[in-house]
Formats: sequence, structure tokens, C-alpha cells
Amino acid sequence: MLGFYKCSDDRTIVLLCDECDSVWYSPCDVGKIEPELTQSPKFKLSRVDTSLSGGSWAEYDEIIQVGFESDLSIKREYKP
Repeated sequence: MLGFYKCSDDRTIVLLCDECDSVWYSPCDVGKIEPELTQSPKFKLSRVDTSLSGGSWAEYDEIIQVGFESDLSIKREYKP
């Protein structure tokens, strides 16, 4: 399954495959370019100075903040 993942720097969000730890830096890259294959134990990313280690799955508001809203398949309703 692919999901939005917030890296250890607490600001970089990538698309991560939870089965093979493949990373895409933008949703528009999926299916167009080869993913970055991270390796344990630190899961360091090559294009940015951060890693997956110590990160977490991104929350809806964090995904919106980095501009990936149009790439979400499920939109959350606003309820005040």
C-alpha cells in the first residue's frame, strides 16, 4: 500500500510503499520514474537530508499543507 509519510525532519513528506520501503518524492512520479529503494537500519534518503527512520504516517492536514491535496483519493469533510 502507498501512503504519505512524514520523514524524520518533521517537514518532508514522501509517498512510501509500506511493503518494500520504496519512496517517491511526488505523487506524480509514481508509475513514471523508478522509486528510491531505501535500506535499513537508517532508511536515509538520497535527494533530501533526512530519513524515514523516526518518521510517521502523515496526517491529512500535513498532506494538504505540502500541496498534495489533489492526489488524495479520499477527501475529508469539514465539520466545524
